[in-house]
Amino acid sequence: MRIVVLLSGLLLLASCEWVIVETATLMGTGKTAHDHLISYFSGKDCSSTRIEDGKAYCLDDENNPTRQVHCYKTLGKVSCYEKKDPHGDGQQEVGINDHNYSKRPAR
Repeated sequence: MRIVVLLSGLLLLASCEWVIVETATLMGTGKTAHDHLISYFSGKDCSSTRIEDGKAYCLDDENNPTRQVHCYKTLGKVSCYEKKDPHGDGQQEVGINDHNYSKRPAR
């Protein structure tokens, strides 16, 4: 009977230590110890807190398409649109400076 009580006590102590380790790593790095192991073996940046934010578990697995936007100066601000020159007035895009260079034929 003493052995069962002793083993139960050791098991309880070990589980409490694991909770402390998990909490400490989560607070210190934003990842749990499991996340660090999975990140190490997969070679990816994985975190269970990303799932709570509605993102993919691993950063490399997330689909981040880049949107193509075209920005033009308007009255007092810059406005951006999904299609190029939406009003058809031939305005120069902000950030595109090709018009400043003289285009000479290559020799």
